[in-house]
Amino acid sequence: MLLAVNNYAKKLPSDINILCDVIKDSLKHIREALGITDECCLFELKVILNELLSNAVRHGNKNDKSKYVNLTIIKKGNFLHLTIEDEGQGYNYRELLFRKMKVDFEDIFSLSETGRGLHIVKNLCDELWFNKQGNRVTVVKRI
Repeated sequence: MLLAVNNYAKKLPSDINILCDVIKDSLKHIREALGITDECCLFELKVILNELLSNAVRHGNKNDKSKYVNLTIIKKGNFLHLTIEDEGQGYNYRELLFRKMKVDFEDIFSLSETGRGLHIVKNLCDELWFNKQGNRVTVVKRI
């Protein structure tokens, strides 16, 4: 994939211990190369990256350090497109994201650890797309 100069692409091994540095590097690029300095937006991007990269390593690649996660960040006008793809078999994201939830306060806290982060990501971005297999996710966020 050919990326413009200001876009970002990284292939990283499935090692949970390097995610903090990858996220810091990604946010540095977003801040410096793309000129995004809004602290609220950067915090939301940090949460999104942390959740999706962690999911890719833990759930997608099952912590197998011989497998990789690809991250791309592309700026298109007033939007950032963040794509994370793992080498796992994928999963049924529709079941997780679109299951019926009551709107009362108690149900929010009863969500299991698995899936809660994806609901947070969904609420922090403008669009969320998955490939058919469920091992690649693209987040679109207005900047």
